Amino acid sequence: MVKKIKKINETAKYVSMAYIFAITAVVAYYSKFFITAGINDWYHFIFHPNIVPGDSFYLIGWMVADILLGAAFMVLILRLPAVEFPKYNYPFLGLLILQFLWCYAFFFCKQLGWGLIIMLPYTILAFRSIRIFKEGEQLAAQLLYPYFAFILYTTFVNMSMVTEHGLTAELYM
Repeated sequence: MVKKIKKINETAKYVSMAYIFAITAVVAYYSKFFITAGINDWYHFIFHPNIVPGDSFYLIGWMVADILLGAAFMVLILRLPAVEFPKYNYPFLGLLILQFLWCYAFFFCKQLGWGLIIMLPYTILAFRSIRIFKEGEQLAAQLLYPYFAFILYTTFVNMSMVTEHGLTAELYM
């Protein structure tokens, strides 16, 4: 007996799209809030190593990263059977949670060391997500390549900030 795979219906597609948009928008909003607060409070006023980008880089970078992650997940939702939703949802949520935590720790709390600790599993999860998404749809994985490059660069910048200023930015203001 051949088991029929249940495709996602139109209503479920719209609900899934709303879910992706809502979750991504909430994380993007709070990330922007944390980044803006950090830039205005301390980031703009401390010494930056040469590889550290300008103040607005993270606002634009995270916005683009969120769009790429949401688009990759959307491609999977629209093309795969409904039963596979959890397989891709968990990495998607994990990446957003780690982004939220990093923006909070690094920019809002000025904890450069905690930011770096968060970025290490974040980088690993972003790499694994490419492999997981590739199993479902090649285009979804391709959308995550620039996302992963941004995460790698952010990790490298965070590491250089820790090297320059120590575990917290408060000591050098």
